[in-house]
Amino acid sequence: MLKFSLIAPKTPKPVVLLVDDEPEILLALTDLLEDEFEIVATGNPFEALEIVKTNTTISVIISDQRMPGMNGDQFLTRARQFTSAPAIFLTGYADMEAVITALNQGRIMFFSHKPWEESMLLSMVRQAVGHFQMGQDLAVERVLMQGLLDNITEGLAFKDKRGCFIRLNEQAAQSFGLAAEECLGLTEEECQQKNRAALKRRVTYRVEHTDRIEEMVELSDASSDKALKWLHVLRINLSTMFKAGSFSVVIEHDVTEFRKLEIQLQQAEKMLALGTMAGGIAHDFNNILASLMGSLEMMEQLSCVHEEQGRILLKNAFSAAQKGSKLTQRLLSFSRQQEINLQNLDIVETLSRLHTLLEQAIMKRIEDRNKKTGTSAQVRLIYHLPQEGQGPYRAFTDQEQLEMALMNLCLNAVDAMPVGGEITLAVEKYTVQPNEQGQELLAGQYIMVSVTDTGMGMSEEVKSRIFEPFFTTKHGGDGTGLGLAIVYSFLKQQGGNISIKSEVGKGSCFQLFLPVTQNIREKFL
Repeated sequence: MLKFSLIAPKTPKPVVLLVDDEPEILLALTDLLEDEFEIVATGNPFEALEIVKTNTTISVIISDQRMPGMNGDQFLTRARQFTSAPAIFLTGYADMEAVITALNQGRIMFFSHKPWEESMLLSMVRQAVGHFQMGQDLAVERVLMQGLLDNITEGLAFKDKRGCFIRLNEQAAQSFGLAAEECLGLTEEECQQKNRAALKRRVTYRVEHTDRIEEMVELSDASSDKALKWLHVLRINLSTMFKAGSFSVVIEHDVTEFRKLEIQLQQAEKMLALGTMAGGIAHDFNNILASLMGSLEMMEQLSCVHEEQGRILLKNAFSAAQKGSKLTQRLLSFSRQQEINLQNLDIVETLSRLHTLLEQAIMKRIEDRNKKTGTSAQVRLIYHLPQEGQGPYRAFTDQEQLEMALMNLCLNAVDAMPVGGEITLAVEKYTVQPNEQGQELLAGQYIMVSVTDTGMGMSEEVKSRIFEPFFTTKHGGDGTGLGLAIVYSFLKQQGGNISIKSEVGKGSCFQLFLPVTQNIREKFL
């Protein structure tokens, strides 16, 4: 069970301020109290005010009522501007109006006539000191608590026995999409209901122990269902002087980066397993295709097929076998059984040379689609390349596979724009700082090549699966679902990465990160 305790350091004797214009009264009070308390005495109420301004250690004030220049009730009222020390009011006169004023404005704790009964007055002072020290302890705990709430990076909240928030910091409130003040007095369910239209909380797992509960909570955008953050939530019942379990604390630790790394690891393991499987299938399938194509070639050479229909069937068989052969090559490429040829490549120059080929491929894809659909859509290819003299844009990468990746992304962009649009290729330098969060890249310099389209965009579900092998959004067998998986595998293999930004109806942007130095790949591998 989690317990809090405050260990008070050893302190000197409590300080009592005596204010009375009669020296014999000050002497009598000092004789009574000096064994237990440190005494500060004055016969001048104006001097007493200066003392409370500068001496913050005063625990109790004992003041006479009738004093020259300023009565006791007036002194105590003014003293409240500088100290919270409780006061004991002494008077030899039955001046009830002064007592009432001192009670209301001077906030006196006790009232005693002169002469006083020693044991009674001593008891009053002890109680007043205890009250002051309790207030000081509470003030310290309040400052410590507020400092903890304001400065801790985790979400921290305290709840009463009804489950309502009584204290919480902004980090905890943000998990509901609210400000801290908006959550006070509400339960978690009420906070969630209050902002249900903007933010969704979903518990993905829950483990209950004797005195605590652990949960993993996923926060997502209510409109798009996009996961925004993952929290590890610890709920602890606190032992209190009232009743065990009357209060509870909730601690929320942001594990978003760890969760992203876990997802990346799962993706890498899945890709490796699929790659191994795909490589084995490809080799076996390649042997079958080799035998089939050999037999078809022999049939053609022996002129076993004379009729026109037979020649057509033979041609179709050849075409199917060739498509199968190309598929096996893509499977082999995906399985990483083909070595990449890294070289220090000028990325701007490479893209410049590729421009004509990309335009031709895009035009061919558009023409074929327009014939098939009876439309007249047009797609424009735009280049945003750095100007000469802006420094080298070189990266270690495989030229052939980079060109194939860009070709694949551009043709995919065409398919994502059924009514036409624009494809923009851009190049810029990109730096990942040490300990930078939110990146799947090692610290260092990169060249970023982006391919942006004005097409239909993608949903969060499609984005989460876009690099999975054999996942495709194309219909009618137009896609194998391997293109982007191969691009992903190629970039990871060289120590780079690919990311995507996309919204439904707002197009997509693929960003390819190519390492500037080869040692990034060596560290990555």
